[in-house]
Amino acid sequence: YGVSGTGAAFSSLAPGTDNAVGIMRAALGTTATGRAAISSVNFGVLKFGNGVALFESDTRIVNLSDATNTYTFRAGFIDSITAESTDGAFFRYTHGTNSGRFQAVTRNNGVETATDTGITVAANTWYDFEITVNAAGNSVEFKINGSVVATNTANIPTASGRETGYGVMALRSVGTAAFNCYDCDFIEVTYDFTTPR
Repeated sequence: YGVSGTGAAFSSLAPGTDNAVGIMRAALGTTATGRAAISSVNFGVLKFGNGVALFESDTRIVNLSDATNTYTFRAGFIDSITAESTDGAFFRYTHGTNSGRFQAVTRNNGVETATDTGITVAANTWYDFEITVNAAGNSVEFKINGSVVATNTANIPTASGRETGYGVMALRSVGTAAFNCYDCDFIEVTYDFTTPR
């Protein structure tokens, strides 16, 4: 995991009553372009279309994005923590887009399909995010708390050079107040290859 910006940091929380093994808390600092991310080091580590790819994470937004302190949250298969992903399949949230509801996004070479999940983001609420890319790489199923909220069949990156990584991140665009952004219990990524190794 890593941060950028004065005061941005990760800290660990005691599980308490959250029924969790351990929780990492991401805080955004006083830099208007700061970020906090837990991610793969290599953003070209996964290529869709060679088997079933699964991402899962339990995350909660501590403080919502707003006009004073604006950030974009992403969770899933991403290939950047400093900008919008070029290739990937992920959940996205910021207050000023889609009326503050999570979007289910697939992006291929910068062209995206963004589907409304119908789930309005609430502060201090745990969300279990699941993303499953089918073996052929032509369908992506998005679940929140066990329920299917979107299925995207367009703009799924499968070509050579369109590899991606994974992570949970917040990238700030407006504001300089330090605040706690999100908590992450776990990230799990699996890939079940069509052809056994």
